[in-house]
Amino acid sequence: MAFTNYVAQSILGQVIISILGLEAVLPNDIVIISILIYAIQIIFSIIWFKYFKMGPLEKVWRFMTYGRSASQSPK
Repeated sequence: MAFTNYVAQSILGQVIISILGLEAVLPNDIVIISILIYAIQIIFSIIWFKYFKMGPLEKVWRFMTYGRSASQSPK
């Protein structure tokens, strides 16, 4: 889930900045944005791991690396 959260941080940061309409991001804004991103990622990760054993981007990465589904066992 680390890779998924890493990519999601940038996306969430851009979304939050655009929703708030910030043109210049001040240090106080950065603290608030980082706390929001952290909370969102914790909630998402907990819910995700109740149903799946790896993150969505990790599953894509594994498929691209090994060319098969992550749930299939090697032959």
